[in-house]
Amino acid sequence: MSSNISIIIADDHEVVRDGIRARLLGTSDLKILAEAKNGAEAVDLVQRHSPDVVMLDISMPVMNGLEAARKIRENKHDCKILMLSIYDATEYVQGAVKAGANGYLLKEADAREMLSAIRSVAAGGLYFSAKVAPSLMPASFAPAIDEEQSRQHSNRINGSVSATPPPADPSRICAYGLSGRERQVLQGIAGGLANKEIAEKLSISVRTVESHRLNIREKTNGGNTAHLTRIATELNLI
Repeated sequence: MSSNISIIIADDHEVVRDGIRARLLGTSDLKILAEAKNGAEAVDLVQRHSPDVVMLDISMPVMNGLEAARKIRENKHDCKILMLSIYDATEYVQGAVKAGANGYLLKEADAREMLSAIRSVAAGGLYFSAKVAPSLMPASFAPAIDEEQSRQHSNRINGSVSATPPPADPSRICAYGLSGRERQVLQGIAGGLANKEIAEKLSISVRTVESHRLNIREKTNGGNTAHLTRIATELNLI
């Protein structure tokens, strides 16, 4: 690892970027090159600055973090990608791995863990917060791997997991990190069903449907029904 690790920070919330910057400033081996407020800006900044590490928030406008990670890999950049998120859901973690991320750090991480994560991925390793560790276990992926491969792929370090998970089954990964229930709700929305009709069809409450609908909009950066219908079409739900 070089004496200075160059970093690009991408998050749509200025207060979050400020917080990350505050944690990293004054650390002799880290250098912040630039900051982005959406995924498209992050991809452009990586192209221009070739950082060692890019820290990508998953939920961003214009282009979300997963899409940005895939674009960075498509552009053949060898920078390390450290995803940032408030979500610890399996779909998000596996989606990040599939997109080419080297690590997944929850935003609740303290400064010490954040520094450890950055240094780990910069050195060529992988870093995943402890809460998302179960998402990296063989049972969470398909095809399954044998016990010896599992031992080689997973190694718990200081309450986190440094791992090289086996390839994920694309059919089980949702590009937007939607859960199975959220995909069902999205399918209902795209089918023109009202919240009450979706609730009856799925045997859940209207309030639960409304909650899922809000989550879907946040995860997909979606707005109106037409946009959500396009997302559903993209995911082959209709």
